[in-house]
Amino acid sequence: MDIIKKLPEELKQYILTFTYEVQSFPLLNDIRHYGTSRFLLQEYMQQFSYDHEQLYHDLIGFCNQRYKTKEGYREIFFGVFLRFFSFKNIPRYSVLRLSVNIFNVTKRANNIIWGLMTEDERKTFMTQIAMS
Repeated sequence: MDIIKKLPEELKQYILTFTYEVQSFPLLNDIRHYGTSRFLLQEYMQQFSYDHEQLYHDLIGFCNQRYKTKEGYREIFFGVFLRFFSFKNIPRYSVLRLSVNIFNVTKRANNIIWGLMTEDERKTFMTQIAMS
């Protein structure tokens, strides 16, 4: 890091153009919404003694259009989980097998699923749990 401090300012600016890429407005909005909605969800969980296991099962149920997973998986389930970078270009049966292994009932799994959901899906989920 010390060597960078010794470089001329023009060279630092030139190097910076290769290290920084402006993100799209929709992506930045989604990132902001993730943070604020996750904060609201955590407040809800504390207020109503809603634990991470309950949230996990509700998120899976929401992603599967409220159908029990033993009854099969709906198209929206795959739509959400195929957004996960590691699941790109793999068959659906592998998505199911990998999601069981990767997304065990933990706070981390809930955060990943929450991040895979779109802003509208998060809003719909929040509305549904608030009404239940």
